[in-house]
Amino acid sequence: MSPPVDRPELEAGYVLHQRAYRDSSLIVDVFTREAGRLALVARGARRPRARQRALLQAFRPLRLSWRLGGEMGTLTAVESDGQALNLSGERLLSAFYLNELILRLAGRHDPHPVLYDTYSSALSALSRHAEDNSDEGALGSRNEASLTAVILRRFEREALECLGYGLPLDDNCVDGSPIRAEGRYRFDAQAGAYSLADAHNRDQERGVSGRALLALMHDDWSDPSVLPDIRRLLAAALSPHLGGRPLKTARVLRDLRRRQGRSGENES
Repeated sequence: MSPPVDRPELEAGYVLHQRAYRDSSLIVDVFTREAGRLALVARGARRPRARQRALLQAFRPLRLSWRLGGEMGTLTAVESDGQALNLSGERLLSAFYLNELILRLAGRHDPHPVLYDTYSSALSALSRHAEDNSDEGALGSRNEASLTAVILRRFEREALECLGYGLPLDDNCVDGSPIRAEGRYRFDAQAGAYSLADAHNRDQERGVSGRALLALMHDDWSDPSVLPDIRRLLAAALSPHLGGRPLKTARVLRDLRRRQGRSGENES
């Protein structure tokens, strides 16, 4: 069923993606706080002197107005709501990864204000992280990878929670016993964690550490050694909601890390 005609005025939002439309226009996928994800036609936005052209960029806080009728609407006004964020290199790729996740996970016309706030906070964290590490050079690259990975893993976990796919992390789902830091577990995104001692063919199962499960449960990122397990766990939890297609930006990030010789412990 088509959404009702709507004319919101200057709603907070970000551009997630854009593509050419006809001779001089754009179709922009936007993520707004109050209306969720939308596809809007920005008429004339590709013209050289179009004011919208400079504003409709990813990672710039915007205020958007549109006329909505049917599946795709028409952008009627756009204003800047702040400076474009300071993102480059791996942090820029990481921000595009967040955009791709939202495009793939969130349905159109489905408001998710908490997810919007989570996304905005993650972008700000990536930008602050960029400023904090601007003078560290190569010596700070490994620490930078850890900090970036934490921002991404936290967003993945909170995105699953916001969309109704929260992870059952409280205890061993077989016997109700507490998760032990020294234990090794298999994790099912619907059922929860169970000890590899309770699993069939356990020698063939890599599992995740209890320490990683506890870190994810308590939002404790002080031990970077848990990041590979958390990355695998969240990738498995996200996979059923991505339509069976891998994320393009995740592959680009992995390739970048391999070229930089940092593909192991904190791979994004």
